[in-house]
Amino acid sequence: MAANPDTLSLISALVPGLRHTQFQHTLEVLALAVFAALLASGLSVFLLYCVEYFISKERSSFEAVNKINRRVPALKTLMWRHEKLKQTLGEANGKLNTEFRRYEKAGRVLGQLKRREFIKVRFANEPNDQLPCFAAYVYNDFVRKYVAKGQHYPLLDDVWATAQLVEVWAETPEKAEIEITRKYAKVFGFYMTNLEKVNPLSQSVLSEPEEEAAPVRAGAGQ
Repeated sequence: MAANPDTLSLISALVPGLRHTQFQHTLEVLALAVFAALLASGLSVFLLYCVEYFISKERSSFEAVNKINRRVPALKTLMWRHEKLKQTLGEANGKLNTEFRRYEKAGRVLGQLKRREFIKVRFANEPNDQLPCFAAYVYNDFVRKYVAKGQHYPLLDDVWATAQLVEVWAETPEKAEIEITRKYAKVFGFYMTNLEKVNPLSQSVLSEPEEEAAPVRAGAGQ
């Protein structure tokens, strides 16, 4: 840094014997010292700012962690309530499924009762959901002849003069026919027609019985 000539002349007059080069060098050293001091001061301020910034960040993180820790008990309570609610819902769902199965079973029983009492469906064997259901029309020739004469057959109801719907559960139509013949045999005057596979849980709908039904084979099922 070059000194002002007027300033150097003034200082030389006040301080006799001081050379211009020495004074100029001294001023340059002082200027460098001042600049270094200012630079150091600015760097110190910057470092202090950085330290304060990082301290504030750490303080914020610490406060956030403390805030989360304070909420941990509440979160645990919510989680416990959630698990309790899931357990309650599971128990309710199990009870609902049980009641639904009871409802389905009651519906099947009611359907069978309706078919027996109102639709007049007769059964050749016990219902079995694992086997197909077949149905046929069966009438009794002895009863039909007595009713035609205006008389009552002593061993059976007069309804057997007309075809009655009979259902049976069997693996094949042949086995279904055998099951029907066991209960309604030709030796007792029973005749069968229109053997078809039907839905066991709904009203059986068959073709109208033929005028002359095929007789039940004698001795079948023996």
